Amino acid sequence: VIVRAIYSSPSKYGALVAARILNNPELFKEWETELRDVVAARIRQMRALLR
Repeated sequence: VIVRAIYSSPSKYGALVAARILNNPELFKEWETELRDVVAARIRQMRALLR
């Protein structure tokens, strides 16, 4: 029943996750690093495909 409440309101759940990450300096730094790595990898992949 608890799980149903979480997944029946995905916008609320996502907002709670985002708020937790954005309001915690350690989690924010980890997210920022992972995001930068993913974006850099995607750019490298696209450049390789365009050659």
